[in-house]
Amino acid sequence: MFPFLPHTAPSYIQKGFEKRLRKIIGYTPRDYANYYRAFLHASFANAQEDLYRQHNERLEFLGDVILDAVIADYLFRTFPHMDEGSLTKLKTRFVSRNTLNHLADKIGLPELIVGEFRNGIMPEDVKGNALEALIGAMYLDKGYNFTFKKIIALFDKNINMLALVNSDNDYKSKLIKWGQKNRHNVRFEHTATRIENNDKVYTVTVFINESEEASAEAKNKKTAEQKAAEVVCNKWYV
Repeated sequence: MFPFLPHTAPSYIQKGFEKRLRKIIGYTPRDYANYYRAFLHASFANAQEDLYRQHNERLEFLGDVILDAVIADYLFRTFPHMDEGSLTKLKTRFVSRNTLNHLADKIGLPELIVGEFRNGIMPEDVKGNALEALIGAMYLDKGYNFTFKKIIALFDKNINMLALVNSDNDYKSKLIKWGQKNRHNVRFEHTATRIENNDKVYTVTVFINESEEASAEAKNKKTAEQKAAEVVCNKWYV
C-alpha cells in the first residue's frame, strides 16, 4: 500500500505543487498520491526511514512502457507506408533521453522534483525519468486513451516533431555502417559501472580496429553508446 493519504501532500512536497502540476498536465487528478511519488527521487527517499524505497522508479518503469506504446501507436498510424526498421529508428528518437529531458525542461517538471543531488545539481536524466514516472501516474489515474492524447499533445506543443522525424542522430548505426563500408572493425564495450546519487552510471568505450577511440557515461548503456559514437563520428568525419 502506498503510505500517503489521498489529497494529503507529504511533508517534503513544496507549497503550490498541486497548482503547478495541474497547469502542466491540464486536468485535476482524482488522487494525487501517485503524482506525489512521481517526483520523489531515490536520492531523497532512501535517505529517509519512512520513505525508503518509496521513490518514483516503479512509476518510471511503468511510464517507460506506456510511452513506448503510445509513440509506437502514434507513428504506426501517422506513417502507414513506413517499414518496421524505419519506425523503430524514429521511435528511438522520440523516446531518447535527450528528447525526454528536453521535454521535461520545457514543461517545467524539474521544479517539482524532490532529490538530494551532488553539489545541488540535478542530473539531466533525472528530468526525463520524472517525466516517465508522471506518465505512469497519469496512466494509472486516467487510462491509456486519455494518456495517449496527453502525451501526443505535450510532444506536439513543446517538441519540434517534424525535426525529429527528419533528423538522423543514430550515431551508433552510422558508425557501424561506416566501419562495414570502410572495412574497419567497430566494437562497443561496457567498460565500467559506478553509483551516483543512488543511480547506476555506465561507461561505454568505442574501439576501432581494437584501438580505443572514445568513452562516454550515461544512466543507461544505450545512451552511453550513442554519446561515445557521436564523439567518434565527429573525430573520423563520419
